[in-house]
Amino acid sequence: MNINAQLKLAKGFTLVELMIVIVIIAILLTVAAPSFRNFVAQQRLRSASMDLRMALTMARSEAVKRNANVTLARIDGDWSNGWVVQDPVDATVALLTYSLAQDVVVAGPGADITFRPTGRITAGAQTDFDVSVPGVSAAEPSCVQLFVTGRSESEKGSC
Repeated sequence: MNINAQLKLAKGFTLVELMIVIVIIAILLTVAAPSFRNFVAQQRLRSASMDLRMALTMARSEAVKRNANVTLARIDGDWSNGWVVQDPVDATVALLTYSLAQDVVVAGPGADITFRPTGRITAGAQTDFDVSVPGVSAAEPSCVQLFVTGRSESEKGSC
C-alpha cells in the first residue's frame, strides 16, 4: 500500500484543526462569560424578591388561619441574612426559614413584621423592602411593598 492510499484511509483530526477549535471555543467563552454573570445575578435577585413575597404571604395566611399574631423576623437583626416565620405559640419554632443567596442585599424596615389575625400588619404604614445585587449594573433592583392591609407587591426599581 502506498502513502497516498494510507492517507486516504486515515481518519481523525490534525493537531492544527484541534487547536483552531480550541481557540474558537475560548473566544466564545470570553464573550459569553460577562453576560452569564449578569444573568445569574438577575435570577438571584428575582428569586430573593419572590421568596420574600412568599414569606410575607405565608405569614399573613398563618395569622388568619391560626387567629393569632404571626411574626416574620429578620435573622440576626438583618434582612440580608434571611428571615424566619415564627410559630405564634412558640417563637423558638420556625414555620419557615430562608437564607439569601450570596451577593443579594435586602434593605427593609428596622423591625420585624407582625401580622394580626385579620391579615393586616401591626405597623401603621406601608413597608418597603429594597432587593439588590451590588456591583452588577445589569441586575436592576426590585422593590417589594407591603401594604397596611397585609398584601404585598413587587416591582422593578428601587423603592
